[in-house]
Order: sequence, then C-alpha cells, then structure tokens
Amino acid sequence: MVKMHFKGWRLPVTVGPNLLQSGWYGGQIVKFVGNMVVEKADPLNFAGVLLEGYKLEDYDGKPYDYISMDGHKVFYPRQFENKAINAEHKVTMGTDDGWYDLNKNVYDTTVIYSYNQKLYINNVGILTNLDPGNGALSIAIVAGLPEDNNGWLRILLRM
Repeated sequence: MVKMHFKGWRLPVTVGPNLLQSGWYGGQIVKFVGNMVVEKADPLNFAGVLLEGYKLEDYDGKPYDYISMDGHKVFYPRQFENKAINAEHKVTMGTDDGWYDLNKNVYDTTVIYSYNQKLYINNVGILTNLDPGNGALSIAIVAGLPEDNNGWLRILLRM
C-alpha cells in the first residue's frame, strides 16, 4: 500500500514477467528493464514507485492504495491490491520527488528508523536505511517514523 500526498508526475508503465509472476504491493520501488517495462529496483537502479498493487494482500488486512484528494488530510480508497491488470499489463508509476507513506510491505521492518535518515533500495527491491555500498543511490529520506504513523513509513522521495 502507498499513500501519495500530492499529484505529481505519473506514467503508465508495463510490468515485466518477474513482477507479474510474483505480484507486488502498492509502493513497490521499480526500475526500467525495457521500453517502459519495469521490474523490482536494485541498489543501483531506480525509476519510480508503483501506485497500484497486484495479486497480494497487505499485512493489515486492508488491501487498498491511497491517494490524498483534499490537502493531505483525508485518504480515499483507490484500488484493491488484488485488482486485475489489463491485457497490456499497464500500471501507474509515480516518477518524481514527493511525499509518500509506505506500508510495511515495501520497507525493511527489521531496522530502526530516525528522522532525516537516507534511504536506499536493498537487493530485494525494498527501502531500507542500511547502505548496501557499491555506490548505491540514496533515493529518499525519512520524514515520519512508523511508530508515529500506525506502521506507515513516511518518506520524501528524491529523484
């Protein structure tokens, strides 16, 4: 699940065969692997955040994505995580700087976060504050802690 707090750049992208087979949660960090085709990101490659999930349910039993529609205050259910995708396998990817809340499905829950920490993508395509080394890119900073937001990690994405 993901909460997006403003309407930024969004692109229709096609999901690759690995994501189609495994499914993914809203908030999945992805990279380009072909002409507008995406797969899970790795520490050195990042393109954006998928705003819709497919085939999976969330830890909290509420299979929704969220997009803020009225000034960061109220979140409306947008999609079921297990929604069918169309025949072209198109989904929407957020592609620019922004403020997102991520459910525990798409960030590392085994580490402790603090404000303004740099966030990286680990080898399985989820966010963590552990620098994987080898020139990995910091793609976001922590803006809100999970314990303050009912398990949601608030990030400021930096492209």
